[in-house]
Amino acid sequence: MDLGLWGVAAQIVCSVLFGAAVTYRLQRPRLIAYYGHVAAHAVDQSNGPQARFHTHSVIIKNTGWAAAHHVRATHGGLVSNVFVYPDVPHRKDALPNGTEDLVFDVLVPGQQIEISYVYGPHVTFNQITQQIRSDEGMAKFMPAQITPQLQGWRRNLVICLFFLGCITTLYFGFFALRWIISVSGLL
Repeated sequence: MDLGLWGVAAQIVCSVLFGAAVTYRLQRPRLIAYYGHVAAHAVDQSNGPQARFHTHSVIIKNTGWAAAHHVRATHGGLVSNVFVYPDVPHRKDALPNGTEDLVFDVLVPGQQIEISYVYGPHVTFNQITQQIRSDEGMAKFMPAQITPQLQGWRRNLVICLFFLGCITTLYFGFFALRWIISVSGLL
């Protein structure tokens, strides 16, 4: 089958675009964050009124293919009751404006951490966790939605079919462009 000059050019351009997209994806971390739970609790005490407190958790995950460095979760005040799971090295940096950062030196690709908070009833969750960022950029807060995930070969098949569709669209787009140019008499 003779593809001609336009067919060869379409294949080269598609290969270059695909290679550039993969290279761009490989060179960047991608931080996502979402709230695991937000709750208010009342605990009965034997000798007095109920003790009230609030809790919430934030999950941070690096879904990119590169490590994220100096991941910082900025808090709206000094938070003393913080639990990090899994137990990874971190530190608290107090900032001049009275807030603090919970700093993780590195999140490798695929790594996920959960930060759980316990605080008094006068504070709400949106006053605690203000922003999450790294040296490479800001984390994107995602709404949490429980859905079944494709695993193994099914996920890989969907990804391959997606890229095959993109390449096919570009390939036929070049043929359409070639036809439009030949009909309009530009060449």
